[in-house]
Amino acid sequence: MTKPDWKEKLAAGADRVRVRAGYAGKMTRLALETNLELEAVQRSYAEIGRLYYEHHRNDSDPLLAQLCDEVTQANERIEANERRMDELRAALRTPDIEVELEELPPDEDAPKA
Repeated sequence: MTKPDWKEKLAAGADRVRVRAGYAGKMTRLALETNLELEAVQRSYAEIGRLYYEHHRNDSDPLLAQLCDEVTQANERIEANERRMDELRAALRTPDIEVELEELPPDEDAPKA
């Protein structure tokens, strides 16, 4: 192989690498843009669900009544947990107050992690 052939092959190889890197960069950018759009769609779906729940939780379509009940029950558990956390925060701020911690039974209705 002569020197010019070697240089031409090296240049051609470098050019192929550059083109592939350009494709990879474009694919990465498109994947990022797609994920951002999917996140926007998920936020919109969540907002639609929240609005439906707020306006129709008591008169929801039978197909959605169970889901509305599940949301209501989850909200009740969240509120109870937040009250417990508030009590614990108050106890941490005031060293003279003792809060009796009860052993909490496992909640069968809670979603599994």
